Amino acid sequence: MPDIILSSSTTAFFVLERVRPGRGLPKSPGWYTRALLINGCQIVLTLLGNKGWNRVFVGEPSVLHLSALNAPLLEGFAGWLVGTHRDATDFTPACGFPRQNERRLARMLVFQDAYNAT
Repeated sequence: MPDIILSSSTTAFFVLERVRPGRGLPKSPGWYTRALLINGCQIVLTLLGNKGWNRVFVGEPSVLHLSALNAPLLEGFAGWLVGTHRDATDFTPACGFPRQNERRLARMLVFQDAYNAT
């Protein structure tokens, strides 16, 4: 099921970006092929990671017994946190948008260009 959701959302955002792009993008030969390849790799890694995660943390013997919680969202969050967390070594006050445009979250959420907004 997660693979269907991942594939569907990827396709939906590909189509949305073509129908209503957030900003003009340069022509890049082979971009769609590379994007599809990367998303395919992501699906394969998700499946392999799921098998490894379940074997170590969910199956018997288990370190955390997450399956006993019967909370798939919590289990997914725990996997995401373990897989992506990295302690920051430096403080970064802004993410790099010009004129502090990273604060324009509302524009981003309605697919408007927040990067070049004035």
